[in-house]
Amino acid sequence: MVLPALQQVNPDLGPVVDKLMADHRHVSRLLDEIEASANALVVEDGTSIRVRIVDALGDLATDLLAHLACACSAVPTSKPRGRLVSSTNGGTEFPS
Repeated sequence: MVLPALQQVNPDLGPVVDKLMADHRHVSRLLDEIEASANALVVEDGTSIRVRIVDALGDLATDLLAHLACACSAVPTSKPRGRLVSSTNGGTEFPS
């Protein structure tokens, strides 16, 4: 896996990697709940199953938005020094 290898190469990243791994385990559990609820809905269409799906999707959205907000706050806000070039339009530069 990438994260443990990253932690091994740079032990100072330990707390960050631990947090990322915990976040990924949590998201995996939420996705498992969504999948299980969706599979249950195929067998029996009921209000309680639909509520489980909506609740799990809401929890996933809340957690992912919080994760992204945290990640975005760690990104430098200065303009990049290099220019991005698209490989799909013949090497034309993207506007800055």
